[in-house]
Amino acid sequence: MTVRQNELDEIVLQLEIFDAELYKNNQLYQFAKADLDVLKYEYEKSQFGHGSISDIEGKYLSLVNNVNKYFLSSKILNQKLKL
Repeated sequence: MTVRQNELDEIVLQLEIFDAELYKNNQLYQFAKADLDVLKYEYEKSQFGHGSISDIEGKYLSLVNNVNKYFLSSKILNQKLKL
């Protein structure tokens, strides 16, 4: 019985860890997505002569990578939680 309980305790601990990681990645994704939306607006504005397109493009591409990374991390953790 104690062996079985230990196995269950370990599974519960892993689920709690995955849940915490998922929450963290979701928060990072949401913040990065908000920043990306702001940069997208700035980029669109710069196309009409308000600001430097090259500076905004670099920041935008960097943020796109972060958003994608956090999104994929969240998807992977969701899949692990479903198993």
